[in-house]
Amino acid sequence: MSRSLDTTVPARASRHAVPGTSRRRGLCRHGLTPLSAAVAVWLPLAAHGQVWNTAAALEMSTTVTDNGALSENGAERSDLITSLKPQVRIARRGANFGFTAALSAELVNYANHSEADRVLPAADVKLESTIVERLVFLDASADVKSVESDPFQGLVDAAPGSNTDTVSTLRISPYLDYQISPRLSLVARADESLATTTQDATPDRRSHQMFVRLSQKPLPLGAALELSRQATSYSEQSSDDLTTEAARLSLSYTLDGQFLVGAIVGQERNDFQGEKQSDAIAGLQFQWVPGPRTDLRARVEHRFFGTGWDLAFSHRTPFMTMAVAMNREPVGFSGISALASDNDLNQYLDAILTTRYPDPVSRQAQVDEVINSRNLRTRFPEAVDTLSGYAQLRSRASATLVWLGSRNTFSISGYSQTLRRLTRSDEPAADPVDNISDSRQTGAAVEINRRLTPQMSLGAVAQWAKVVGLAARDGDESHERSLRVSLSRNLSPRTTLAVGLQYRELRTTVAALNSYDETSGFAALSLRY
Repeated sequence: MSRSLDTTVPARASRHAVPGTSRRRGLCRHGLTPLSAAVAVWLPLAAHGQVWNTAAALEMSTTVTDNGALSENGAERSDLITSLKPQVRIARRGANFGFTAALSAELVNYANHSEADRVLPAADVKLESTIVERLVFLDASADVKSVESDPFQGLVDAAPGSNTDTVSTLRISPYLDYQISPRLSLVARADESLATTTQDATPDRRSHQMFVRLSQKPLPLGAALELSRQATSYSEQSSDDLTTEAARLSLSYTLDGQFLVGAIVGQERNDFQGEKQSDAIAGLQFQWVPGPRTDLRARVEHRFFGTGWDLAFSHRTPFMTMAVAMNREPVGFSGISALASDNDLNQYLDAILTTRYPDPVSRQAQVDEVINSRNLRTRFPEAVDTLSGYAQLRSRASATLVWLGSRNTFSISGYSQTLRRLTRSDEPAADPVDNISDSRQTGAAVEINRRLTPQMSLGAVAQWAKVVGLAARDGDESHERSLRVSLSRNLSPRTTLAVGLQYRELRTTVAALNSYDETSGFAALSLRY
């Protein structure tokens, strides 16, 4: 039996809408500020009498490297790097309440002092709750993670050194989701978010979004009225603040319950770079949802900056899942892409195992067993966050495929992202002198893992990345390549030992940076409680 289509394509589709993942209708996931105190009071009340699931882990690793500071050829200095990373995960999910918290802190020590010792905190806390059944809901989150302070210096996960910055984001999102009739529904949502960074030169970013949509299901004709407002402001600047208000009316028609086509018209008012201007919106939308395993959604619009689009395609089988996404949109803060949760291997494995394990709890246990027993990386490579202090136009594309066999696991992923200072389509390009965060990034990674025995696995990861500067950084370019081979053994159901070798090289034309090569060997012990 085919699945019915939504009336509209979401205004901002996720990069990988992997089938089989849990997603409540109308959910956008952004926002936080004033209601955080209310959440802190309400959370214990909502969880009263419920059983909390907890898990803890401790990761210890030792790395011997011939270039601890990633210095240029001839200036290398060997070092012994030790890392201790305690982790804890708390979760609870019920009919009207869902809470997860993953907390960790990595303590990194350099025996030969090639880099300064550091502590890298990380937190991923999410709350999903129902205040009034089938009417009022509340989402909130807190995210702390280490990102690259300069995309031209390479990736943080390969070597956490001086190129590391910590970004913290708080979000809260109350919303109303009401089914007025079998065909008519209303969604109203307010999102607040605050993003801060440890870099003094990068201003804090505050974002406010409001969204209201009244929609009628296409049976076969449908319609939707959508009002939205998005405002982004910076703590130390006003000329680069971005405010966008828009009204859209869409008409749609569905064929055979699988295909949907529609037209979009509207008006938007934009305020940035000290100017206010109204512009017309015109666009088309398309959906194809033949069943629970395949989902294609596309939307293209003519807007004040030119042509914008969103495309998301996903497909799964009992052994494979893939996702492709493309979008072009204005962003008030490019670093917000770091908050995307769809770059996680857990989601892809969850989609693959959906048919075999319909129960989400037992399926998550199987996902954890696959990752731990095969020592798989849980994150795929993505574009480095530039943490710009001005509004930009972002063009992004990504593709990921994961294959899970009885003994072999294979994944391949790639991405492309271009960031330019946001301008109107009918205006000349801005002065490139101040556009220090414009860049084009591309990259790909391939991981192969084979279970040699029920307790032992052999894995290899090859990764490539390229960053090209634009505007003020025209001529700056960096290429990074790495190869990592590891052998892991499960000493017990909750203990894993991994040893391996890694080679990494960076070639750059940036005057303030240096090219380097690094070869290292490592041993890591993971204890799960």
